[in-house]
Amino acid sequence: MWGTKLVVLSACETGLGDVRNGEGVYGLRRALVLAGSQTQVMSLWKVSDSGTRDLMTSYYTRLQSGAGRTEALRQVQLAMLRGELKPAQDATDYRHPYYWAAFIASGDWRNMDGKEDGVVATRSSLRLAAILSPVIGGIIVILVLVVLRLRSGSVERAK
Repeated sequence: MWGTKLVVLSACETGLGDVRNGEGVYGLRRALVLAGSQTQVMSLWKVSDSGTRDLMTSYYTRLQSGAGRTEALRQVQLAMLRGELKPAQDATDYRHPYYWAAFIASGDWRNMDGKEDGVVATRSSLRLAAILSPVIGGIIVILVLVVLRLRSGSVERAK
């Protein structure tokens, strides 16, 4: 499995594992990571067949259009939550979390070509700016205080 870009296990409860004291969670996800899978999509509880079918169809469509592996799943889940993704055959309401919230993505978030999708790249840049802004502001305040102190010392010496 080394180099496998994406493994999707959409059956019920595929993301669960056994908790072992001091060793963490053992399960399919950990086994797939150790085997070399870059990204895993799994479910945390029993899921609806029709909801899963529609979610996965939309997920794969988004992947093919170049969306990142985690961003594509997030967008499909949001579409279901908003009622934008509707069942093809019946009047089921996919807005309930039962239909979409069970699925998690773990691992590499980039698109299938290994490129950053624009949404995550923008978020990363904004996060960096949010972290650096207070640091840079703090450095400027310290420099201003140092300059003011040096000036006040030179004025006292001149007297």
